[in-house]
Amino acid sequence: MVDGDTIRVTRNGGAEKVRIVGVDTPDSGECGYARATSHLEKLIAGQKVQLVTAGAAKDDRDQYDRLLRYVQAGSTDVGYRQIADGYAVARYDSRDGYGWHRREAAYIKADAANAPAYTCTTPKPAPPKPTTPADSGACEIKGNISSSGEKIYHLPGMEYYDVTKITLSRGERWFCSETAAVNAGWRKSKR
Repeated sequence: MVDGDTIRVTRNGGAEKVRIVGVDTPDSGECGYARATSHLEKLIAGQKVQLVTAGAAKDDRDQYDRLLRYVQAGSTDVGYRQIADGYAVARYDSRDGYGWHRREAAYIKADAANAPAYTCTTPKPAPPKPTTPADSGACEIKGNISSSGEKIYHLPGMEYYDVTKITLSRGERWFCSETAAVNAGWRKSKR
């Protein structure tokens, strides 16, 4: 297990990371990471998984050289279950510039119909604040997705921080550090 959308498998005599096609879960250091990872572990616990090609998806591997596949545990489509149970969002599909995949419509429908299985809130900072959010364990950086699809993060005190609302079902998220935000593909707000 790597996280809520990536697993390790033994394949052809070696270990390989497999990124589940069409889903996205919080990364390490982000709100919901532990719950999404734990839910995936429960879905595949003790089962032999089957890797299924995504059909028309345009890439076989991602930028980190992870194999891109659907993951089946028995009759369970693990990616769909992660979305339907509120631990993932439908992402990295034709809407985001990636290849269309044959389960895309079902994943999007499940995403629209289900609320997140966890809640992330902005903790009340205690003035004065001697530590950074990452040091204190508070995840205060807002990862917003603009109407044009651009991923922008906002730090406390920035111009748009207080008016920025996070909608997890849209793929927006909270970050505990700027490094986590940048590594997840977000850029810093200009104001």
